[in-house]
Amino acid sequence: MSLESFSTSTNLLHRVKANEADAWRRLVDCYGPLVWHWCRQAGLQSHDGADVFQQVFESVYRRISDFSRQSGRGSFRGWLLVVTQNQIRDHFRRRRGRANPVGGTDAYQRFMDLADPDSDESRTTSGIHPVSQVLHSTLEKIRDDFEPRTWQAFWRSTVEGQSSTDVAAELGMTAGAVRKAKARILSRLRSELGDL
Repeated sequence: MSLESFSTSTNLLHRVKANEADAWRRLVDCYGPLVWHWCRQAGLQSHDGADVFQQVFESVYRRISDFSRQSGRGSFRGWLLVVTQNQIRDHFRRRRGRANPVGGTDAYQRFMDLADPDSDESRTTSGIHPVSQVLHSTLEKIRDDFEPRTWQAFWRSTVEGQSSTDVAAELGMTAGAVRKAKARILSRLRSELGDL
């Protein structure tokens, strides 16, 4: 498997750049929870977070053609984080001089102290990392693309941690077929999630 399969799908980015509605929906479905998490982590209240969220994807829409891995900018996720941080900063700049609602300077300071999005501290208030939320959402979306027995083989061996031999015996498959099912679904998951 190529290194490319571990980053945001090149095909998805090409389709987004071609302005395909389905590709945009998939991009927002995949990365929206992460952008929302970054907005909330910066201390934005729901209505302000929703505004910034919309501005982030509007900015992505206008500037997606600027993104290129070959330009040395790194991953799409890293680029999206920079876009989000810029929109959050712009939000606080616009609010400067106005009466500060709950949050105000403290929220801005929390934004400035924003944790590394890959760290364990970067979890939602429910304790679930936003990447984990995206993972579960993506698993649900691709589940219907596989036969029920293939999905069960994947789920039991990967998520539940059962041995391939045990799963094979329970599902009437060979251990090799269980490993193949696991590999197929993990490959699909990598292509859907990219660098997430």
